[in-house]
Amino acid sequence: MSKNNKIRIALVGNPNSGKTSIFNQLTGLRQRTGNFPGITVDKKTGKLVGKEHVEIVDLPGLYDLYPDTMDEAVVLRELTKSDNTFDAAIYVADASHLDRSLMLYSQLADWGIPMIFVVNMMDEAEKSGYQFNTNRLKNRLGVPIIYTDARSGDGIDSLVSKIAEDKFEQPNAFFRSRYTAKETFGNGYQDWIETSFQQYLKTKNPLAEDAQNSPKNTERAESVLGIKLNEQNAEGKVLEDIENRQRLINIITSEVVQSPKETRQNRITEQLDRWLTHPVFGYLIFGLILFLIFQAIFSWASWPMDMMDWIFTHAAGGAQAVFGDTLFGRLLAEGIIPGIGGVLIFIPQIALLFLFIGLLEASGYMSRVVFLMDKLMQRFGLNGKSVVPLISGMACAIPAVMACRTIENPKERLITILVTPFMTCSARLPVYAILIAVTIPATKVMGMNLQGLVLLALYLLGVLAALIGAAILNRMIKSESKSYLIQEMPVYRIPKAKDILMNIWSKVKAFVWGAGRIIFVLAIILWFLGSYGPNLQEKTDNYRSELSQNGYMDEAAKDNAVSSYKLENSYMGIMGKTVEPVFRPLGYDWKISIGLITSFAAREVFVSTMATIYSIGEDVKEETITQKLKNETNPETGKKRFNLATALSLLIFYALAMQCISTVAIVKRETKSWTWAIIQLVGMTVLAYVAALLVYWGFS
Repeated sequence: MSKNNKIRIALVGNPNSGKTSIFNQLTGLRQRTGNFPGITVDKKTGKLVGKEHVEIVDLPGLYDLYPDTMDEAVVLRELTKSDNTFDAAIYVADASHLDRSLMLYSQLADWGIPMIFVVNMMDEAEKSGYQFNTNRLKNRLGVPIIYTDARSGDGIDSLVSKIAEDKFEQPNAFFRSRYTAKETFGNGYQDWIETSFQQYLKTKNPLAEDAQNSPKNTERAESVLGIKLNEQNAEGKVLEDIENRQRLINIITSEVVQSPKETRQNRITEQLDRWLTHPVFGYLIFGLILFLIFQAIFSWASWPMDMMDWIFTHAAGGAQAVFGDTLFGRLLAEGIIPGIGGVLIFIPQIALLFLFIGLLEASGYMSRVVFLMDKLMQRFGLNGKSVVPLISGMACAIPAVMACRTIENPKERLITILVTPFMTCSARLPVYAILIAVTIPATKVMGMNLQGLVLLALYLLGVLAALIGAAILNRMIKSESKSYLIQEMPVYRIPKAKDILMNIWSKVKAFVWGAGRIIFVLAIILWFLGSYGPNLQEKTDNYRSELSQNGYMDEAAKDNAVSSYKLENSYMGIMGKTVEPVFRPLGYDWKISIGLITSFAAREVFVSTMATIYSIGEDVKEETITQKLKNETNPETGKKRFNLATALSLLIFYALAMQCISTVAIVKRETKSWTWAIIQLVGMTVLAYVAALLVYWGFS
């Protein structure tokens, strides 16, 4: 392998085979997530550690080359492209399920792509009593065999060496018998793959992105399918191909694997599943886990958040002291630092949320949640697979909506897309946290943190709204198609700390980078709009002169009055006053109204907007943003602006309103329709407004 020649390697395998752990070991932190060109299906790419010219692409897991989901269809097309986008492949097999892993391998071997065969999770296999005859396996497959335990790193050095030395080899011709797919379908196999993909998009998944790629593709799909497949009885040949492959695979595994009758890990898994998937106790345990998660998010994150809040507050004060009353000094101290700091202080809570979600996924428990929730989901027009996008929505709605591609039934997929934004994403967490901290006392109720209980209630409200919305849509959208859940139950595993930490790092980095860019620009814009206005300096000077005639006001009170007057008569104040009548029935003044509007770019921007607004023209060294919101008063009543009624109204509004403009865009992209995106946006906004109005009236 020449260092001057770039090489692109596909990382392929079944779901739950440890591909992601292998990928993390090979690339370290040098990874990026993207989509296949023109298709919104996730892929991860990264450079091999120490080898800049070697790119590893982690493809979504699949079981065979006959796709049932959108992810599988895209992977199939990428692997079999005529332009050979991949130079080689690393095939990752689960050591405890080698027979299942060989089905996909046998199909890839037909294409003759150079491969290295990785037998992963050897620690679990050895503990369970599995033994392998390496020489026979190597002779059967014809490619290098590497045994690894990706979680601990065992065998990774050997794999890296094989990759660096270009030790990929052509698979044996063993599988190229009369049962191979190429000979089954003849020269039309490549046409079969591409046209099956197009037909899949058109009929099985009509909401998919390329469903109507072009009239020519549709016509080509129909004509080729009719000639190539129907005349050859394609469905029967697919079944025959799989059955014949399985016979050969059984022969191989009987020769190379000595498996125990019953494993200790399987016994433990079976015992745990008696409780965790129980029709009664399973729900109670899942509810308890969620309760503990949200208690921990508030309790454990409190002190690092307070520390970060203190740091940013004093950083703004330091910037003001260093640069003085200059344009750059005011921009830095009143705009950029408060705006960015207002969101970054919530990193501890967001990191904890990703930690718990990662633990649930890595341990194998998330698969049980999917199974457990299937019957409940069916009542609302969803299925168990809808749970994964819904729970993913607690991190971010955008990848959660994209994750709906794994749902085969078009109606259930559409409903899941439309209700997923009700789930409380990490961007809402800063808004919840600041409003709860301002209005809800940090007291104990029966030994439980009251603020944590309120946070849990908001998350449950999102879940309830999603389920009710799904039930309504299920009645509105007519479809006779039915779906059945087929879900693999992996054995329980102890999550690897490195993988969890890398996942947290990548998620938090994406959150900070995605939100930070928006906040940085908006902080500058908001500071400008709040610092300037039509004849603002002249109006402010006249107002100060009027106040000077009132001898009873001290200088501090006079400065505060002038700052408020200047802000209200700035461009921002004018804009806020214009939209204030729309939101006044909810208890919001013009400042909060500005925050609502700017937060449509990203929900967490509300906090940075408030931080910027309440920093303009004031002594930034005196108070944190939480203290400023607590001390803000309504000039008309003299009472607290952020009272219980206003705060609860805001919380309900943010719990039910559309998350951000990016979510609208991704919904349009996934449904191929502005109609559904607009219906979703308008429906959620109206629901949020009415619910917030009722809450404000009820608590006023």
